[in-house]
Amino acid sequence: MLKSAKRRNRNVVRAGLFSFFLFARPAFAHDPLEISATVYLQTNRIELRAVMMRKTILLAADHQGVALLDFSIPAEREEALPMLGSLAPGLFTLTCGSNSLTATEAKVILGAEDHVGFNLTYPATNVTVKLAATLLAHLPRQDPYGVNVVVLDLAHNQVLEQKLLVAENSAMEITPRPVAATNQPAATQKSTAVPP
Repeated sequence: MLKSAKRRNRNVVRAGLFSFFLFARPAFAHDPLEISATVYLQTNRIELRAVMMRKTILLAADHQGVALLDFSIPAEREEALPMLGSLAPGLFTLTCGSNSLTATEAKVILGAEDHVGFNLTYPATNVTVKLAATLLAHLPRQDPYGVNVVVLDLAHNQVLEQKLLVAENSAMEITPRPVAATNQPAATQKSTAVPP
């Protein structure tokens, strides 16, 4: 009787696994129409890290008239990296009033699963900046591309904002929180005489 119960349980598990694999839909690690961006507000710099699919950056480059090589092929990767690096500063713009902030550093990271990462570094500012996803203007309008932006304030260890930027509304304002001054003189202490 014990053997038949074990056999029945084993058959139920097999049937369950079979139906799972039969009806399960493939899961993708990243929506091909989504671009994710994280803005790190630090005391000495602003970092913007964006990740997108290879197809997305190829479309944006083609729209800008840049004949970008298929960098999924190892032989063409070394030649394509400088071209990707030259495209990086034009993907997003940061402005302070009427002044445009220039990226002091731009890195390209070719990741797994056909992902491409861009790390852009800008000078720090303590006033409101406007982030615009200019990349969206170079992507097909008939497809619902979007940039999911998360703003992290590392000085205060807080999430400041999260917003989805789309072609019709491709900009957002980021206001950094003031950092408390740490180099103030120590408060003077009054010495009191202790009776003997």
